[in-house]
Amino acid sequence: MPDVRKLPQLKPMTEKDPEKAPVLERICDFLFMGKRGIFFFVAAVLILYLLFCAAAERALKNGVYNIMREIGSNGFGVSYTTALSYRDLTSGLYIDDFVLTAPEAMGGWTLKTGRLSISAFPFSNKIFLRFDGTHSLTVRNIGDIRLVVGRGEIVYEKPVGSKPFAVRISLGGMTAAAPKSMTGFAVPSLDASLAPEGETAFSFDVKAGNATLPAYLSQHLPESVEYLLLRGKLTGFSEKREKPLWTDWTDNGGLVELERGELIWKPFMAQTSGTVAFDAAYKMSAALTARLYGFFDLLDALEAGSYLHGAQVSLAKVVLGENLKKEDGEAIESLTTPVSFQNGLFYAGPVRIY
Repeated sequence: MPDVRKLPQLKPMTEKDPEKAPVLERICDFLFMGKRGIFFFVAAVLILYLLFCAAAERALKNGVYNIMREIGSNGFGVSYTTALSYRDLTSGLYIDDFVLTAPEAMGGWTLKTGRLSISAFPFSNKIFLRFDGTHSLTVRNIGDIRLVVGRGEIVYEKPVGSKPFAVRISLGGMTAAAPKSMTGFAVPSLDASLAPEGETAFSFDVKAGNATLPAYLSQHLPESVEYLLLRGKLTGFSEKREKPLWTDWTDNGGLVELERGELIWKPFMAQTSGTVAFDAAYKMSAALTARLYGFFDLLDALEAGSYLHGAQVSLAKVVLGENLKKEDGEAIESLTTPVSFQNGLFYAGPVRIY
């Protein structure tokens, strides 16, 4: 009998076992095969997008805090509350109970807004602030003015490469719901923009059209302001600012350089340019050169409304009337004169008007 211990160790014949793939490759094969792969891919993209939204929302919240702190450091009272929002899969904040109170030197007015919304797409360089709705502006001589804004938006474009930041403001359909004396007030459209020019200056542009005055003013004055344009520069900012914005600007002798101003408030029209300055207490002074059309008609309307004394109007007509002339190609006479405002006094040429 053969000794089984001396027989060769035979194995059954089988196909060669395949070599196992690396672990990462097997995971990828599992995740990205067919419908299952599409699902995991979409889920991964969505999670990444929400993470970007969350990061952008934190940045928005920090930006709002820094802006509010800057406003407060410049002498204004400010308070607000915020709530998070992922509306429409965008990064956003709701700002509720926003209250802004001006310093006493500016009249001590108070603005209380409805809900403000700030939103931004994570991969966009634009931030949007919407302020549609009803807001309250309280001033001393009128009281609580309820302003209804049909469309209000501020767009901030972040700097990209060599392109600086820019701010655009668009407002439409603003009316006053109260009090009764404000009946008739409306601003159908107002557009403004602000952008840096170099390190220490900003250019600005403001346009408004077809605004109507409230009832208590339009009793004697022209009812509709057909056109307003203000264009120029803000100069005098520090390259590396360490003080609050307003203090820094006034300490540096900051100016508003009005390059072009136009007003059509028929029968009064004006074209003007010059400089405007403010001191640390928010008091304004201005030195302008103006070409005025229908100026004496406006003075008559102001006298009829008891805004000016008759003696002042008569003196202005006598002194300034000598400068009235009709330019070539113009249908009505115009008056070209320096205009100044300082310490609460308004002068046209050498005549104190108000």
